[in-house]
Amino acid sequence: MERIRSIERKEANSEQRRVGDIIFGSRNEDYGGPSAILLHVPELAERFDHLRNYLVREQKLPKPMGQLAQLMTARFWSAQYAWWKRVEPCLAAGIPQDVIDAVRERRRPTFTDHDLEAVYDYVSELYENRRVSDATHARLQAIIGDECLIELVLTVGFYSMLGLVCDAFEPDFPPGVPEPLSDES
Repeated sequence: MERIRSIERKEANSEQRRVGDIIFGSRNEDYGGPSAILLHVPELAERFDHLRNYLVREQKLPKPMGQLAQLMTARFWSAQYAWWKRVEPCLAAGIPQDVIDAVRERRRPTFTDHDLEAVYDYVSELYENRRVSDATHARLQAIIGDECLIELVLTVGFYSMLGLVCDAFEPDFPPGVPEPLSDES
């Protein structure tokens, strides 16, 4: 159950509605989830969404790599809502179901795509060690270059922030949608 209630469009003040319509109109969605909670601070919600839009629509990082990093981040934080929102885009980006399942179960996936494996290793090492070895860094840098590597790290940072919002405030799922992550995994 939400710890801070979501702002619904019908109850939003003019600034919350202006920002909410930008956020949810761009996604063609009803108000809900962590962004609807952030509408309590409309200016911050708008800036948060501006960065999200860049990472979703404008970054040069190949989509499957960004999606894998987002999924790993949602799992790292065990952010139920963020995980639920990440699975479908991962599948659409071509990430195999067995990779998604392995990340959910906190197992190392078996990769056929060595570039995705390099992303997995980089993000895993960053989370586990709070830094990345020279070898892991050089491997991914050789694949995607500096600009995309910076975008990858910022993607991990942004989705960590989103994971924390989900964990702290527990946004409600739409009716009939169960929490996707079990406590055991």
